[in-house]
Amino acid sequence: MARRPGPLIPDYQPLGIRPTGPVQTLQSDGVARGLGTLSERLDVFLGRRLEREAQSAARQGAAAGAAAGAAGQYAEMDPETIRGAAYNRAALETYSRRLEADALDTLDRLAQEHEAAPQNLAAAADAWAKGAAEGIPSQEGRAIFSASFGTLVRPYVNAARRQADARVADERIATWTAAEPKRLSLVQRLAREAAAGDADANVALEGAMTALEADLIALGPKSAFVFGGVEYPADPTRAGALTLAAIQERVNAYDAEVRENAVMGWWETGPKTQGRIDSWRKRELGPKGSGLTEEQIDQLTRRMEADRAKVDAGAAVGKAILRDRIASHLASLEATGVGVDGVTPATVAAVLGPAAAADLAAAEARSRRVHDVVTQAATATPDELAALLEGIKPKPGAATFADDASAAARAAQRLAPQEEAFRGLVASDLESRTTTGQGVDGVTPETVRSILGAAPAAAYRQAVAAAERQYQAVTAGKTASPEDRAAIAAAIAPKGGAGSYAADADVYGRVVAALKDQAEAIQADPAGYVVRTVGPVAGDELMEWQRRLGIPAGQERLLTKAQAAEIVGRLSTARGEGRADAIQALEGEYGADWPRVMGQLAAAGLPAEYRVLAMVDEPVARAELGGVLDTPMRDLERLAPTAGDLKAVKESVRSQMAPIDQALAHAPDGPQRAAEMEAAALRLALRRMQGGAAPDAAASGAVEALTSRMDIVRQGAATALAPRGWGGRTEAYGSQLVTALTPADVADPGPSPGALPADEATRRAAALDAARAGRWVINDTSDGWVRLDARGQPVRLADGSIMQLSFGDVPSAPAWPDPPDLEGRARQMRVTDEQARQMLVGDRPKIVTLYPGMSGYWGEETEQLTKDNDSAGTPRRLFVQLDSAGREVDSWYFAEGQPFVNMLAADRIDELIADPDTFDPANPSNFEPRIFEVLQRFRGDPAGLKTWARRHPDVRLYKQETGR
Repeated sequence: MARRPGPLIPDYQPLGIRPTGPVQTLQSDGVARGLGTLSERLDVFLGRRLEREAQSAARQGAAAGAAAGAAGQYAEMDPETIRGAAYNRAALETYSRRLEADALDTLDRLAQEHEAAPQNLAAAADAWAKGAAEGIPSQEGRAIFSASFGTLVRPYVNAARRQADARVADERIATWTAAEPKRLSLVQRLAREAAAGDADANVALEGAMTALEADLIALGPKSAFVFGGVEYPADPTRAGALTLAAIQERVNAYDAEVRENAVMGWWETGPKTQGRIDSWRKRELGPKGSGLTEEQIDQLTRRMEADRAKVDAGAAVGKAILRDRIASHLASLEATGVGVDGVTPATVAAVLGPAAAADLAAAEARSRRVHDVVTQAATATPDELAALLEGIKPKPGAATFADDASAAARAAQRLAPQEEAFRGLVASDLESRTTTGQGVDGVTPETVRSILGAAPAAAYRQAVAAAERQYQAVTAGKTASPEDRAAIAAAIAPKGGAGSYAADADVYGRVVAALKDQAEAIQADPAGYVVRTVGPVAGDELMEWQRRLGIPAGQERLLTKAQAAEIVGRLSTARGEGRADAIQALEGEYGADWPRVMGQLAAAGLPAEYRVLAMVDEPVARAELGGVLDTPMRDLERLAPTAGDLKAVKESVRSQMAPIDQALAHAPDGPQRAAEMEAAALRLALRRMQGGAAPDAAASGAVEALTSRMDIVRQGAATALAPRGWGGRTEAYGSQLVTALTPADVADPGPSPGALPADEATRRAAALDAARAGRWVINDTSDGWVRLDARGQPVRLADGSIMQLSFGDVPSAPAWPDPPDLEGRARQMRVTDEQARQMLVGDRPKIVTLYPGMSGYWGEETEQLTKDNDSAGTPRRLFVQLDSAGREVDSWYFAEGQPFVNMLAADRIDELIADPDTFDPANPSNFEPRIFEVLQRFRGDPAGLKTWARRHPDVRLYKQETGR
């Protein structure tokens, strides 16, 4: 906003400096003349001086006043002095200019602050002016400032009011403009409806136009005016946004819209013909017209003629549209069973004619039939699906054959998913016939022909025949011997030149693959295969089935792979003495088959410590060994009293294990097994040294515990291991097998690179010589021997298998008949039937097994024998101990009528404790080392021995009064 002139400050002129009072002078003439001349000169001098002083005072006062006024801080000086008058004038002028600038800045600020409320601007300006005037020292200056400031305020206030009015007008115009499209649309609609004869619409139209004019008047000038013959007094609430001309223009525009839409409303309610247009135009151009201008009449004429042309074209288009809707209607009927709204025989007859309506009815029937077939097929069986497809096929010679055939084709297309599913069912049927011999319900040559066609049906018949041949061959092969499986494959081999050669070759290939899978499954898990194929058989029947399926004798499996894995998993969780208990339980469960079972468990991943535990026969030693298997060796070595004792026990164990190391040197995994046994023997020996046993005694007892089930069989310079008591017989049986070999029994090793040429007979003879010059070694499952040739390689027989024998195949001595009343004798002796049989008539009883605790009576590397004591005439058995050379070392009689008693039992342990020989370190009773170690541990502690015996009920010390 432009600044206005500031208040005018009057120009204060400096006061005169001449004196105004009378001057006393001398009255003499001379003096007067002299004084007059002097006076005149002084007067001039003083006047000039006073003038200079006055000018200086004025300059100083003006400078000081200007500085004070510019700073906004000054007080009036005495206006009667030259300096004061100059000061006041300069100060007021400078202050006035400063105040004018402040006033203009303040008015600009206040105008912005009170832009929305201009009525508050004047009050705010007056308040500021009062405060500013108080800072003017001069009353005259204050009066001039107040008058000048009032002149400045009025333009600001007026401008603010004009701006506020303009904003109000703009807002009202904007509101009107925003609502105008809807108002115009309402007026147009009401005009059309009123022209169509709607009286309510006519009333509403008049009200809308009246309201429209009133709103336009409200936007008009604030001053008084006349519009439409009506006088409107001045009204400050009107917006002043529209002039009278603008109002008239808008009213005219709405009137034109009403007239035009009334005409179009009239046009829509009647027939759209050219004659009607011409009649309307003639009337409007005549004296009875509605007031439309000629331009409006021309425009409306063109609109009606264009609309009439659309109607004419629409009639043709409508038929095409209806035909399209009929097609959509029929497609919807086929897909959903529901047609399209508006397509009825009546509609079609009205637009396209009666014949088209009849065609529609027939087409609807076909579409519904297609829909029904497709819907029912979704849940139909193959037989039902075939019947549905047969029912929709067109009838030859029918008038509607082409349409029926088209409908059947569309149904088949919609049934493609069902047909594809049926193809999958056919594939499942053939797969089922090859694996189970049974087909799938509903899949027959007839249903295949109805659903898929004649060619697929013929192919299906051939596939069924091939599947049946495959099933029969594979089923027969499941329980056939290798020779029979080969014969089965040969029987179905394709014949050259046969018309079905390709199909036969395919069947042959699948049968051969299945037979190969069977053979591999048998080799991988013989027992498991038998159980899965034959059923839950066991024992001899399980062995017989495996041999029938091609498993060589001695290589049968007592456990399935799953059973072996389950047992290994269960054993692997046991710790400490629990391992010994677990091994003992399994050994009791499998009895004589335990070595073979143990071999299977080892192959299934049984930890090495269990293989070692299985070698230990005596329960105390087994429990002791189980308790130290987890103990670090360095901790066990600390149990030796001295470093010398530790060295001695290690050397003793190594020395006594030498025959075992030699026997296992060439066996499968032999060095590893020997190392495991030697480490276990050392652990057990160190454990017994803790109880006071000497190094040699501890080593002897430990090695004996680990080898108590073994015979060491010498084969010249070589040795082999066999179960205790079976060494001689196994050696003899093995010798018979080797002696019986012929060149035809051994495999042809084939030509050797770099060797002299030789025929097959020569090579076989050389292989036989190498086999006879070889040795037997224990196998990896410890249930038989494997034959190695002179080079240390397994001897291969003509069928490709490795030469081996099973301990179970070793002939035994003829069984003697059971004595009378075996069960009664066993009860009398308080032993089992088997124990009684071995004691009375059996072959080579195993005292270690029958009577735990007495194993100490038998020396190392000896064979236990029995012979009748006929000369004594008593029913006693004589047990003879022989050394490795066969010399008799000692013998004992055991009275068969008297039972063995357990001296560690609660009712007999006091008798054992009272015997002075029991705790004698010299061991005069010849207790076996494990029992002796326990007794020495509790020497002087009878209560401790009783507690130990109570906690170890499985450990027994048998006694029977006998004599030589």
